[in-house]
Amino acid sequence: MSALPAPRESVAPFVDLAFLQDPYPAYRALREAGPLHWSEEFFGGAWLLTRHADVEAALRDPRLSARRTGGWVMRAADSREELTPMQRLFTRCLPFLDAPDHTRLRKVLQPAFRPDRIQALKPTTQALIDELLDEAGEDFDFMTAVARPLPARVIARLMDVDAAVYGDFTLWSEDLAAFLGAVSPTQAQVRAAQRSVVALAGYFERELLPRRRKEPGDDLVSLLLAAEAEGQVQDGAELLAQCAMLL
Repeated sequence: MSALPAPRESVAPFVDLAFLQDPYPAYRALREAGPLHWSEEFFGGAWLLTRHADVEAALRDPRLSARRTGGWVMRAADSREELTPMQRLFTRCLPFLDAPDHTRLRKVLQPAFRPDRIQALKPTTQALIDELLDEAGEDFDFMTAVARPLPARVIARLMDVDAAVYGDFTLWSEDLAAFLGAVSPTQAQVRAAQRSVVALAGYFERELLPRRRKEPGDDLVSLLLAAEAEGQVQDGAELLAQCAMLL
């Protein structure tokens, strides 16, 4: 990282409809302009790295941290107390943790995503696609009827969530996706994400976790509970955060 040249001036905003439809010309222009850029467009200011080697070096550099949710979440709040419930979970979920906590939790979850486990999901995923197509009828919009709800249903099936809450899972996932995918989340996006995170955590805490403690199975929630029993996952917020963020 120390060998990078000085960055050029801040790049102009470029995330618009054309970028969302085809981002690659913008990526190409950034790469050709240099390896490092400052952009005011992302979360009030962020460095953009355009070279694979530099990105890899940044991800491995112990001077840099993944613990960035405070400014990301709280900058849209009128007061710090307002978004504390969401921040409490986000600060403990895998993508926003550094080693050794990140390493510990990744080791817990990795077996559920081995190639053989993913391959075994093919019949389940095909059945879910068939269900969605049957529900859609003959004339439908594919993105709305299939592409949007499918990922949430696959994760729900991995966690052995009741089919009765599939609709809620889809709505919760859309609120989270809108927040996580925003260049600079609005207050409305952050508050919708918090409502969904709190509702999701409440479902796990009140319904699914107690049931799986009594009747463990071969699902992700049971895997996390087994790791909790062995001291690999902390109970309370850390356990809930991994459940919620899998969605």
